[in-house]
Amino acid sequence: MHGVERAHPDARSLVSDPAVDVVLVTVKVPDHRAAVEQALRAGKHVYCEWPLGRSTAEAEALLQAAEKAGRLTFVGLQARRSPAVTLVRDLVGDGAVGEVLDTAIAGTGLVGTPIQTSRSAYQLDVDNGAHLGTIALAHLVDTVGHVLGPWDSLVVVERTAFPQVELKDAGRTAPATSPDHVVAAGSAGGVLATIHVRPGKPEFGLPGLRWEIRGTHGALVVRGELALPQMTRISVELRDESGSRLTTWDDLTASLPTTDPVVVPLLDVWQAVADAVRFGHSGLPGFGDAVPLHRRLDTARGTADYASS
Repeated sequence: MHGVERAHPDARSLVSDPAVDVVLVTVKVPDHRAAVEQALRAGKHVYCEWPLGRSTAEAEALLQAAEKAGRLTFVGLQARRSPAVTLVRDLVGDGAVGEVLDTAIAGTGLVGTPIQTSRSAYQLDVDNGAHLGTIALAHLVDTVGHVLGPWDSLVVVERTAFPQVELKDAGRTAPATSPDHVVAAGSAGGVLATIHVRPGKPEFGLPGLRWEIRGTHGALVVRGELALPQMTRISVELRDESGSRLTTWDDLTASLPTTDPVVVPLLDVWQAVADAVRFGHSGLPGFGDAVPLHRRLDTARGTADYASS
């Protein structure tokens, strides 16, 4: 079906297949740990969606399991492989805007709306680790760090504006403890940075994603449909004294077999995964990168729960 040569009825069958080198874990966040551990016990390399676990402690346990198994790991921070993010990083690195002074992001992160369906109801419980702060904000924090340099400091403030959420398909409401509005502020690579993520999709003429990077000689304005750089069409505008130069998503993907913003970063990711398995080393973010990001966000919220520093 769909050109797929092999299919399996369940996870046990999949991880037992000797022809499978890498197991991709895309189940709901609360189920990540069991799926990852099952794959590692079977001797498979593992690619897990972000977030790695429901908590930092869970992510640490998975990192330890992977190290014990001696397997390659990969984590879904694929915004780093978006051609738009690569362009922004290159422009900053080449000094296109001079010395970077500050950066600000505002946009919408898709989840956290006051009306949802039963399928996404698990995200309402903050302990399940799948909400605006752990998904959209985390991807943006990682992306800013990738472009500008490691975070020197970070503080996160979260609010649950919709403590009761309508499940429209079930005809009832459900309580929500997960945040649906998040703001982060700090310094990345010595650059003052703010990130403001709202729930849902753009409304009232506000942007889905607007990312400004201001320097001594110019500025970058990055626009997208959602504040999810790993899965949205993005344009990059460079402004300086000579004028403005816009690079569209179509420009960035002209040579690729698809322009689908969900797929485009993954084209490069999966080629890199194949190379990693072939040659035994990886340049992609793995569980060893996921744990520090989990820790950073916990510390920023003042909710550190990890066992070791």
